[in-house]
Amino acid sequence: YKGQKTKAITKMEDYVQTNQDPGALYFLGYAYYEMKRMDKANEYFTKAFSLKDFYSPLPAKEGN
Repeated sequence: YKGQKTKAITKMEDYVQTNQDPGALYFLGYAYYEMKRMDKANEYFTKAFSLKDFYSPLPAKEGN
């Protein structure tokens, strides 16, 4: 963010409109989480997880 979280969020939201990058979606979720905007955080975390289960909020089970 380099101290400019709102500006970073705006840029990343523009980016994910055309690029469904799970890392960028997770970044947005985490940024909103830090801002205590849980509705938006959940929206982006869910999108990231749906594209790549690496971003799951639950730890992987042993043997999987």
